[in-house]
Parts: sequence; structure tokens; C-alpha cells
Amino acid sequence: MIKNLFLTSLILVACQDIHETKTFTSSEELDKFFKSSKEYSDYKESTDLFLMVLKTYKITELDLSYTCSDSGEAIAFELFIKNNTDYTFEVLSHNISI
Repeated sequence: MIKNLFLTSLILVACQDIHETKTFTSSEELDKFFKSSKEYSDYKESTDLFLMVLKTYKITELDLSYTCSDSGEAIAFELFIKNNTDYTFEVLSHNISI
């Protein structure tokens, strides 16, 4: 009986979502968490070339805006929001830098 309870508890722990969702109260706080994320780190360590484009996002639930400076940072930001929060975003603008 104890063995079954132990195995059941292990299965339940293994099935739990281990991602901690983040909550932001300001653009500065969002920037801090994003720039300390795995997604941003992967982007910075990449040797890929990215299109120079300013892409502005709006976090719908928080009414916060965030601007990325190139396409690689934009991809990293989108992944960060999807992987680490329950928030949704919309793209407000695209501006190609020359």
C-alpha cells in the first residue's frame, strides 16, 4: 500500500507544470526578466545575422509596450513571453532600420 502511494505521488509530481510564470508591473521589470532569460541568452550567443528592425509589442493583459531592436531579439522576446508567462501580445509596429 505504501509503495503504491509513493509511486502515485512520484507520478503526480512528475506531471506538474514546473514553469513559474512571471508577473510584471512595469516595462523596466519586463526588460530585466527578459534580458536575464534563457531565450535572450540564446539570442545573444547566436552567430546568426538578423534584420535590423524595430518591432514594438503590446502585452495585452498588462497594457505594457516593449520594443525589440532586431529580428533575433524579437523572436527571443516572443519565445520568452510564450515560455515564461500566461500573457498574450500583439505587434504594434514594424520599422526597418537602414
